Amino acid sequence: MNKEKNFLNTFNKFYMEKNKKKIKEIEKKNTEIEKRLKEMRGFLQSKQIELEDIEGKNNSIKEQYKRAKDIFFQRGITFTVINKGYGIKEWDNLLISKKSGLWIIQTKGGEDIKILDKEVSSLLEEILKDKNYSLVVTRIEDRFIKIKLHTV
Repeated sequence: MNKEKNFLNTFNKFYMEKNKKKIKEIEKKNTEIEKRLKEMRGFLQSKQIELEDIEGKNNSIKEQYKRAKDIFFQRGITFTVINKGYGIKEWDNLLISKKSGLWIIQTKGGEDIKILDKEVSSLLEEILKDKNYSLVVTRIEDRFIKIKLHTV
């Protein structure tokens, strides 16, 4: 019986040591996970603050864009182009056509007066979508022509 008791005591000690090692490993992993979790919470919090800042800036830009559109719809846009003797008169209506993704201001005869850059073209396309608009020569000077685009 003593041998059995010794055997059980030895087995219990071995089993206890093995479990102590597992517990230490688990505690170490738990500490590492808690550390990573704390880092991730800090990272998430900083990104949340960054997101709120970006959303605030985005809302501000949207409001400015809306105001700019409202001003455009109220007043229109004036383009100034170099007068190269196009044979047009004040109050003549002009045309806008689209070629290769760019908007082009043309005379009624199809002569190109001004090719708008890509940014202006895409902006006007968005603003004038499903709107009626008019393009009129408002002033002709020796060197420049003023053209007004407005919605009707």
